[in-house]
Amino acid sequence: MLTVCQGLAALIGGSELDVAAAGAWALERLPAEHRPVVAAAVDGATEWDPEALRRFRTFAVGAAVRRRPGRKVAGLP
Repeated sequence: MLTVCQGLAALIGGSELDVAAAGAWALERLPAEHRPVVAAAVDGATEWDPEALRRFRTFAVGAAVRRRPGRKVAGLP
């Protein structure tokens, strides 16, 4: 989860962050729908809501695919 946040921070924010900083970055910038699952990862969760993970995966993949110069990603600055 936090590794995906690292990737999103690099793609969207242009920042190379460690996992802790990437979690904090995601909590500040990702749409509210995804913050609980990121917060759980930051807190060291070992059990996950499968539906929340599916939604986060769909969002992250979509953000990565759509992130090209000049294109906006829904829900992100």
